[in-house]
Amino acid sequence: MRNLRETPHPYRPICGTCPELTLSKKRQAYRGATTIKASVRVSPKAAGQASAYLDGKKKRTVSVTSGSASFRLSKTLKRGTHKIRVVFTPATPSKYLGSKSKTIAFKVVKK
Repeated sequence: MRNLRETPHPYRPICGTCPELTLSKKRQAYRGATTIKASVRVSPKAAGQASAYLDGKKKRTVSVTSGSASFRLSKTLKRGTHKIRVVFTPATPSKYLGSKSKTIAFKVVKK
């Protein structure tokens, strides 16, 4: 990925695609009934792929359509604090830059 602070391509926005990652909650119970829902919003509304990295390891890739996608985290994540981020890869790289979201921490606790 290119550093977004480099001189921009004349047809690409300066901020790339600016993905925003949000979590439905900051903690979940190990093997609990409900899991954390992760939502990805891309601005401008571009299509492509969002790869989720949990604790630095690629765990999942979801399709982004009309600038948004969502997925649920596993019920069986190990207890403790985890970090998640997404990397967006646009479907039209000639029009948009790929970019990374901020990293968000969350906890998995005992039931």
